[in-house]
Order: sequence, then C-alpha cells, then structure tokens
Amino acid sequence: MGSAIILEGHANGLGLIRALGKEGLDVYLLDENKYNIGRYSKYCKKFLKPPYWTDEPERFVEYLEKEKEKLGLNKPVIFPTHNDQVYVLSKYKDRLKENFLVTVPDWEVTEKCYNKIYTYKIAEEIGIPIPDSYYVRDGVDLQKVDELLDYPFIIKPGIMHRFYEHTGKKAFKVDDFDELKEKYEEACEAVDPDELIFQEIIPGGPENLYSHGCFFKDGEEVRSLTKISRRQVPMDFGTSTYVEKVESDEVQALSKKILREIDYYGMCEVEFKKDPRDDEYKFFEINPRPWKWHSLFLANGINVPYMVYKDLNGEKIDFDSDEELEDIKWIDIHTDVYISLKEILRGNLSLGDYITSVRRKKTFSVFESDDIRPFVMETLLLPYLYLKRT
Repeated sequence: MGSAIILEGHANGLGLIRALGKEGLDVYLLDENKYNIGRYSKYCKKFLKPPYWTDEPERFVEYLEKEKEKLGLNKPVIFPTHNDQVYVLSKYKDRLKENFLVTVPDWEVTEKCYNKIYTYKIAEEIGIPIPDSYYVRDGVDLQKVDELLDYPFIIKPGIMHRFYEHTGKKAFKVDDFDELKEKYEEACEAVDPDELIFQEIIPGGPENLYSHGCFFKDGEEVRSLTKISRRQVPMDFGTSTYVEKVESDEVQALSKKILREIDYYGMCEVEFKKDPRDDEYKFFEINPRPWKWHSLFLANGINVPYMVYKDLNGEKIDFDSDEELEDIKWIDIHTDVYISLKEILRGNLSLGDYITSVRRKKTFSVFESDDIRPFVMETLLLPYLYLKRT
C-alpha cells in the first residue's frame, strides 16, 4: 500500500486527503496549525504538527526525512497546497526525490511560475496578452507609474505568499497619487520593492475570471477543466466561493501554450480575466500546485491527484480521453453564504438568484456526507478562522 504526505489541512489539503485516501493510500497530514479541518477526515491516517515549517527550509526538510523514516514509509508522494511549500519542495527537490515522490517541477521551471514578474515576461515573449504592467525592478518610479496607468490600478507582488502574510491582501487598490505613495510605502514594508508590480485593473466582476486547472505532462494535458467564479471573497481580488465549469477553447489553448513554453510538469492552475474592452483573455498567473477547487474533478469521477501519484510511480496513465464532465457547481459553503448575504444587502445579488444557484447539482469544498467531521469542525472553528483572517 502506498502513502502520501499532505502539507496543510484546509479545504485544498482536505481534497487531496480524500482523493488519495479513497484509493487506499495511507495519508499523513502535516500542518503547523493544529486548528485545521483535514486532520478530522476519516481518510487522514495521522496528523503531525512539525516543530519547523517552510520559513525554516533546511530544518523543515530534515524533519520530513526523519519523520518519513520514523513512520516507516516507502517513498511517499508529497503534495503542497501553498506556494511557500512549493518553493521549499522545488528548491530541495534533488535531495527530497531520493526519499519522496515530489509533485512539483524542478526549480528552473517552478521559478518561472513562482515570481509573476518572470511569468509575465515569458507570456509577453510568446504573444499571450497580459494587463498593462510595470515593475520597480525595471526602474519604473512612482511618478512614471502615475503617468503610465489610469486610476484606479493595483499594486501587487510578484511573489504572493510573502505579501499576503504581512498584509492579509492579494493587492492594494490605489485611486490617486497620494494613495499610490501611501500604499507603495506599505507594500515595501511587506516585501522587497523589486517584487512589486503596478498593474491596470481589468473591468468586470468575478464572472470574467477564468481558471484552467490541469495535470500537465510532456507538453500535453492529462486531464483539464476550466471554470469561472460566480462569487468570491472579497468580490474584487478574492478567493472563489462559487465555481462553475465552462468550455473555453481559447483559455485552454493559451494555458497549454505557456505551460509548454516552460516545460511544466504536475498539477497547476492558470488564471485569466476576459477584458470586455477588447474581448481578449488577459493572463494573470500560474499556481504551480493543486488549487482550492480541484475536488471538482473528483466529483466527476476523475481522480487527478491519484493520477499524479501513479505517474510518479512509473505506472501507465491515460491522457485526456475526452470524458464529458458534468455541469457540477463547486461551493465553499461558509464563505459563500457570507459573501452572498453581503451582495444581497448591497443589491448586487437577488435572493432568488442565490437560491437558484445553490439548488443546482453541486459539490462542496468541505462538506461530504460520508466524511462529515471536517465540516462539523469547520463550523465550530468559524469564530477562530474569522479572527485569524481579520
């Protein structure tokens, strides 16, 4: 029987625990926070709270190696759920792959996704549209940005997790030059100025946000799925709470083009926003890891994380066989109720439209009737999770 190690036990990690556990793998969860929901899944064999985490990479890798031996595991597959974990697994891949099946690409590939400044430049070189963007590292100063971009625009990081840890936000919106100076100073306290991007805001709501999730290997998709976000929290620069599958040959083609260019391997999510001004899909980023809504595959009977495991074990896998995916919605129920109520009170969503949306065939990020404990614990932990995010 094989084994798996999942890093972090919230909705993304829980989806991996279930996907691999349902195939009979012994699944071990590592999380620096004991208040996680994945540990309560019936598919989680054991929860471990490491003394070191990814902010101490060398110690964390040593801990992984020692714990693997202590548990008596034979080359377990290891999946990250956040980019800081991707960084460590990729940077130390040559060392780790002796004892683990590592699901991230080599660093020379990962680096091109990890820092969006590199990714945008690659996209431009191969003719993929991006939002108008300017970079401090290219010598662009605030006065120049004030001249180049129309307000409002955003300041965002090339490397997201460092910025988010310090600010709790994915980007700062600026409406005038005084706010630009203020938010730039705040951003520089969070990350190195050379990591910052000044970028135009593409008009339109979350319904214009397209994400293409896939398992990519040897220049082709093993399996793929494209979605749009009907709702997210917050609604401007947030995380999806209500997702639905869509068909978009153009999004798929653009995703394959950039993944082929960097010779990507593994699970990833490629994000775009459709610009209503010119109907072009503007490239946003590549998340080089499993993404939050990947369980939408499993709801269609397609176990992508297990396919990755089999492939790394040298087992044969079938490339995209054109399965007809059902029109199943994905809902992160607690956050979706929260944002839906806010949108109803603001007059942006009718009660009838909300009720219609949740009556459709659906799967949930956490709730599962035959593995109910994670949902129960998430509900009980809501006050803690709310305070942690505010």
